[in-house]
Amino acid sequence: MQLLTLFLFLSPSILFASTTCGDKYENLNDWLNCNEPIVVEYLRSLDKEIVGTEISGVKLKNGELRLSGYKLLGINKAIDSVESYIFSYTDSYNKEIRETYYWTELNLKNKGMFLLPSCNNRFGFPSNFVLSGDSYTYKYLGQKRIVIHKCIRFE
Repeated sequence: MQLLTLFLFLSPSILFASTTCGDKYENLNDWLNCNEPIVVEYLRSLDKEIVGTEISGVKLKNGELRLSGYKLLGINKAIDSVESYIFSYTDSYNKEIRETYYWTELNLKNKGMFLLPSCNNRFGFPSNFVLSGDSYTYKYLGQKRIVIHKCIRFE
């Protein structure tokens, strides 16, 4: 009986400790695991009928708004089990930025990897990063993560 009482007393703290969504995160992986499902759900809710329009964006767990005011340029859900959502916006220097959000349900690391593209000749300075803004240094989409590919337009 004392063991059961001890368990009931400790169980809320055990449940709280295992929860990774909140104000503080132990590490980047916890932050991504908490926020990526929100963004994936939002991306999947976008319809091809709104291509060419500005979107409202999605709120992350910390209240930060992502993709707000971005123009949706395209949706592709059929390339090697990889979903891609292409957006455009203008930065504070009046440069056009293209961002493509890539996502897959598969772990492509073991099943033939998806090579992230380079920027076309009108766009340069390619960079890849994860939702948190941290650099994604691999050339392949090989894990269950959103990878954002960014290109800046040359004028």
